[in-house]
Amino acid sequence: MNFQRTYFFIFLFTLLAISGCKDSKPTCKPSCDNITCGSDGCGGFCSTCNDNEVCSADNKCISPDDSNVTCIDLSSKITPLATGDYFVSKHGNDGNDGKTRETAFATIQKGVNSLTAGQTLVIGPGEYFESVKSGTFIDWEYGSQLGSPDVDTVIKADIPGTVLIKGDLPAPVFSKLEGYEFVYVADFGSDHDIQVIYELDTFKVLPQRESISLLEYLPGAFFFDKENGKIYISSTDFLPATQHKYSLSVVQDHGLAFYNATRVIVEGISVTGFNMGEAIFSWSDFTAYTVWGIFFTRSKDCIVRNCKTFYNAAGIGFTDGSTGNPAPWGDNLIDSCESWANASPVATEDTGGITLHAPYSDEVRNSKSYLNGALGINIYAGDSSESLRHPSLLSHNLSWGNTYADYKIKTGEEHNHSTEYSIGLGSFSHSTHPEHCLAGDYAEGAGSDTIILSDETDLNKNTEFADPQNFDFRLQSTSRFIKSGSDRGPFPYKNNIFYVSTTGDDNNDGHSISTSLRTLGRAALELKPGDTLYIEPGVYDENVVFTLEGTMDNPIHIRGRGDGVVNITGQWQIFASSNASIERLIFSRLLRIDGSSDITLENNYFLAENKGVLAANTTNLKIMHSVFSGFSHSAIELPCTYDTYLAGNIFNNSSSPAVVLTETDAVSYSNYNNYTNAETAWQVGVSVQSLEEIQQNQEPQAQILIPSFDSSSTPPVLTNSLDFSYGGPYRRPIGTFKHSMPAESLRLVKPAYVHSISSTTANIQWVTTHPANVQISWGDTAEMTTNIEYTAQPFATYSFTGLTPNTTYYFRINSLTIYENLGILADTVTPDEPVLTFTTSAADLAPVTYYVSTSGSDENDGLTPANSLRTIQKAADLVNVGDTVLIAGGTYSEQVYIKATGTENAPITFRNVPGEKVIHDGKYWIFSNAFILAQKSHVHFDGMYFRNHADNNRWHADFTPLKGGDFNIYKSSDIKISRSLFHTNDFQETSLTVRESERITVDNCVFLNHFNTLYLHYISDFLMKNSVIVRPWIFSFILYVLPDQEKAHFNNTIFTDNFKMKADQNIELFYTGVADMVQTDCVYLLRPEHSPDWRFLLQNTTAADMPETLINPQFLDPKFAAIEDLIASGTSVEFPADGFIDENVEMNFTSFFATNPAVTSQGIGLNPDAFGPDGIPD
Repeated sequence: MNFQRTYFFIFLFTLLAISGCKDSKPTCKPSCDNITCGSDGCGGFCSTCNDNEVCSADNKCISPDDSNVTCIDLSSKITPLATGDYFVSKHGNDGNDGKTRETAFATIQKGVNSLTAGQTLVIGPGEYFESVKSGTFIDWEYGSQLGSPDVDTVIKADIPGTVLIKGDLPAPVFSKLEGYEFVYVADFGSDHDIQVIYELDTFKVLPQRESISLLEYLPGAFFFDKENGKIYISSTDFLPATQHKYSLSVVQDHGLAFYNATRVIVEGISVTGFNMGEAIFSWSDFTAYTVWGIFFTRSKDCIVRNCKTFYNAAGIGFTDGSTGNPAPWGDNLIDSCESWANASPVATEDTGGITLHAPYSDEVRNSKSYLNGALGINIYAGDSSESLRHPSLLSHNLSWGNTYADYKIKTGEEHNHSTEYSIGLGSFSHSTHPEHCLAGDYAEGAGSDTIILSDETDLNKNTEFADPQNFDFRLQSTSRFIKSGSDRGPFPYKNNIFYVSTTGDDNNDGHSISTSLRTLGRAALELKPGDTLYIEPGVYDENVVFTLEGTMDNPIHIRGRGDGVVNITGQWQIFASSNASIERLIFSRLLRIDGSSDITLENNYFLAENKGVLAANTTNLKIMHSVFSGFSHSAIELPCTYDTYLAGNIFNNSSSPAVVLTETDAVSYSNYNNYTNAETAWQVGVSVQSLEEIQQNQEPQAQILIPSFDSSSTPPVLTNSLDFSYGGPYRRPIGTFKHSMPAESLRLVKPAYVHSISSTTANIQWVTTHPANVQISWGDTAEMTTNIEYTAQPFATYSFTGLTPNTTYYFRINSLTIYENLGILADTVTPDEPVLTFTTSAADLAPVTYYVSTSGSDENDGLTPANSLRTIQKAADLVNVGDTVLIAGGTYSEQVYIKATGTENAPITFRNVPGEKVIHDGKYWIFSNAFILAQKSHVHFDGMYFRNHADNNRWHADFTPLKGGDFNIYKSSDIKISRSLFHTNDFQETSLTVRESERITVDNCVFLNHFNTLYLHYISDFLMKNSVIVRPWIFSFILYVLPDQEKAHFNNTIFTDNFKMKADQNIELFYTGVADMVQTDCVYLLRPEHSPDWRFLLQNTTAADMPETLINPQFLDPKFAAIEDLIASGTSVEFPADGFIDENVEMNFTSFFATNPAVTSQGIGLNPDAFGPDGIPD
């Protein structure tokens, strides 16, 4: 279709309306008198232009790429500079008065400190490396409380989206570390401590480990040797670190935080890079358990609007005070914000992208939260009567790809809060009782007005929703979810979406895929404010002029639909348009814009041979995340154009300037773009300017990289995309990108190999990128007739026992499939590896004792105390049947993989040097486990202390191979744990995770303050004796026993009641079935307000109701020694078990000795004779 025909068609169609005018102007009289081309004054078009000509904004017929236009007075359309009382800029100085742009401050903190109620702080574009706080309370001293109930106090970006408060630094360049398979190293001399490292291209957060060697076993971690200025790293997928992009979080504090603020508005600001290397447990108004990008505490009538938080420990948080008394705070609003990739390996509470904690009439609306490490958008705590009378609301939000749930409301009285008109492509957890929502797979309490995708039969999302692949779930006109009275889902149907496809028909109404239009010209005539035009994949060789009359509140959108290629080979012109966007298209010819304002071009390819985009007499043009390649004159030309915004674009300007403009005022903001040739970045008038010259005022974060394109397809494929995966706005890619779950693959990184053998055992290892279900064949013949199914961690071990001495065996991994509870989609892997063979030894070697100490070295042989090893893992690498590891006193932070199995006559032992205190410290979420055993037998652990090993994958489903706990035991047998003390200072999910194992013995052990102390999943013949489980938060244990398995036995053990709030709700102490266990001669210390006749020990079951399960139960106070000492010192102890939280109580075995003769005379609880005189195992 040529231009002349297009104009005629549009003009003719317009004349068909009343008096040739649009309905919005019924009295308008169109006129083309004395107009060569252009508007007829009524929304129609006058044209006498020839083919291959367009009409300019000054009503002249010209060539499409002609920039010789007459400038129109656009002064009334140029966005005025933001007004304010104080200013901050990257060129400022904190010695200035801050009252003008010319005398701006240099830091945001100085600006915030200067504000008084009713004033406005305007922040200029740039990245600000600082943590900003406001308010005074205890340890915060950042000026008086900000704001007033009478006026708004505003902190805003001069240009929305151009201010970044950051707590991270770019990572140095890594190189392979000699002697290691998966470890890379880089120089980093800095006074900063590294909290975490972000793997930006995978949205992953890497925690720190205690040694370089641990990085070989734990993918996705780092070790910082600050003294020597070295960072050691292993990637999340075992690929070289050079194939990823990283940044370093170095500030353990909030990005932007306010205490006791009133009517404070934060607008258009982004925050990144604030995280924590160690967990924050104690509740505080200053933390709410974590580090936040943006955080308000005890604040009233405050607003966070149009802000972004990413790569922080948590995103945006409001806490209205303690859960018991939130008033007089609250009535806060989070509006039109976006929060993603916020995660921490040491997160402790219900946090994530956006959180309302103990809220009081707060609201989150029109916001997005995705790919966060825990939750998307949630409400947590706040069960006071005041809070419940003032419920909070989650409304019109989008949440997806969050690890645990997209929405969660857990407050004790969840039904008082609500979620409405929102999308969560995962689950709605707890009582969100969503109304008119859309959920992916689960929505607790949802009514019929909510769509749950997994419940819909024969669902084709592509024919129901506008563009589900790009998160637009508005309904097509033919959708099954349109109902009389009230449509299902978050979007009642409106006829404001049009579809064009190469198989459509212009006689259709265009409101669904099945009734799509055929031509863009036909669709162009339909578009009115608030409309969206979706173009189906295909080639569109059609010349079109769009006059898009959107408004600020109701813009018009033209978008490519789905993931396919929409190739525009015709000539497009945007003429006399406003408030419109064009997204996800490939332009093979010039896109021309004339006489327009507020036009956004995003995620497009511009591949024209001469110029990519020519915008004349246009204001407020935004071009973002696009690719310009193949041009000979310029990527963008801006004659008579002002206030242009350029960000995140690839300019392949190898032979010509990227941007041509008549004067520098044409661009108000340009940054995060990439230039192939730095010497010819821009041309201003006739002067070509280098990037260095431009960077005096613009482009501080620009990059100079050469893109490599494979042009055999449309669009051309960027073959070195990793180079551009980081460096755009908000740490996003430069060039086009798509919001989606990061692709992850399951790979066999290291094929099976023999770790060690004995006369009757063999220990095999392999490495995969993710936990995997493994199908194995093995045997003593090449046919390998024995088949096994096995679930393994990424570093996998498998041990054979009962083999024949001096015999050859064969082993093969047949297939690998991703472990189902991880929420990762990955193809099955069939390894193409040779069969592994091994031959058992004729006889076992003599047993060896290895020594480990904190002063040792892994370069030693470990055979004497003087030549001790440094890490327990190194000793675990060396042991074989019959060997012993003696660990000297000290604190060890490791995650130890047991690689070899013992035998009945030659067990392997790990224990303390007699009389020395050995502490295994997980450092809160840094290490999920102290010891990991898989397919092992006859291993004994004795005389050790364990603390703070928590599940840094806690948001995955239960019983994954990565589940936390001091011990993770899988498919093992005859494992004994004795004389060990397990405790956590605050929160630890569990202590022992035991799966599909038998004959596990726990003897003379103490467990204190765990969430659910023991996870015993499909176990047989478990035995706990003479042990103590004190103050579990919920359950003493969770136990599953299959019908054909032996029951679990608990003998002579003391159990105390759980957390008071749970006990008061009569939540059972043991989560199991009556037939799964027998408890003999055990003592139960209940809270004094609860009697044995009322208190459930199992679900809805008291002790009196299960005489065959609880044999000789005794409800007594064991009078623990440490608690008796507290009482004797005058300390009031309401419930004995709670006394162990007192910091003055020593965490030693003697503290837990029972002193009540009624208990000790029966041999119940710890046996003092098993310990030395000071309570340390001897």
